[in-house]
Amino acid sequence: MKVVIVGHGPSLLGSRNGVSIDSADVVVRLKQGWKQCLDNPDDYGTKVDVLMTSTETLGCFKGCGILSEKRYWCYPKYGWFEPSHIVDMENHVGKLFDIPLNMINKFNWNFRRVSTHPNVSLGMAAILYVKHYLEPAELVLAGFDTLLDPLKAFERNPNIPRTGIGPYPDHDWKMENLLLQQLRLNMRPI
Repeated sequence: MKVVIVGHGPSLLGSRNGVSIDSADVVVRLKQGWKQCLDNPDDYGTKVDVLMTSTETLGCFKGCGILSEKRYWCYPKYGWFEPSHIVDMENHVGKLFDIPLNMINKFNWNFRRVSTHPNVSLGMAAILYVKHYLEPAELVLAGFDTLLDPLKAFERNPNIPRTGIGPYPDHDWKMENLLLQQLRLNMRPI
């Protein structure tokens, strides 16, 4: 099984990788990146099998009518979540969310031992979820600019609405990149 995770890095802009992304067996999109399926299909493709956001930014699922029969993944980056928020949004979309709390808490606990950051980024969490739920033969990372090259300054596609507040998080991209190499997945970038 080939899985593509579509991130927010600007490297996809003008890339004309939409057909390549859509050729995967499973396409995972982060936060409001699904809007690029409508606005920029030549670069981002149109396929959505899984939509993932953190439990703190569940509003990203609102309005995503293109995902009626697919899966929703939520990342509890702080190790917990407010159950009523989850239930309210599950009722809104008509689907249950996959939230592997023990798996992600264990990973973030170990991550804190080697990093100054309290949790991994949503993109890294998506990679962990793909490994946990799907065990792909091939994993393609599209728009994972800083995670794949931690010396690169963090940027995102300005056309994807930001869901957080305050400054962009200062993730430990170097440590995440090292952990990425240890996952033993057959990965390649687009």
